[in-house]
Amino acid sequence: MRSSHQLSILIVDDHLLIRLGLKQILSHEFRDVVFGEAGTAKEALAQVAAQPWHLVILDISLPDDDGFSVLPEICARRPQAAVLMLSMYADPFYAARSLQLGASGYISKSPGRSDLLKAVRSVLDGKKYFSESVLRGVDELKSAALHTSLSTQEYKVLLAL
Repeated sequence: MRSSHQLSILIVDDHLLIRLGLKQILSHEFRDVVFGEAGTAKEALAQVAAQPWHLVILDISLPDDDGFSVLPEICARRPQAAVLMLSMYADPFYAARSLQLGASGYISKSPGRSDLLKAVRSVLDGKKYFSESVLRGVDELKSAALHTSLSTQEYKVLLAL
């Protein structure tokens, strides 16, 4: 039986090596962590339904859906969970959409260990985390704010263009 103070982190990414790498980095930094893993949106939602998580690290690209579709579901089912979006891209459009849909933070897969740990600590402390380059882009997008009324599908089309 796990104590209520024990940190729990769900890692949602379709690449096994990414999940293993994140677990390795985080287990060195945070002791006594319970990890969960999911490789698809369906598995992620099953894990979220099964138990509460302190943190969900959610990849945007999943084989059966995308993180933007899964994020609102996670926020609705587990509003106390911090969600850190993970992407291959340091893209202000993705970051702005993540923030709009309820994410606590957004980080690309490119930064190193220290940036990842900074992001995880920030969202676990109840703060928002977005890298400086992404924040500048988000501020620019907020001034334009044209994308905020788009549906998830419309937004995917916009990003593809």
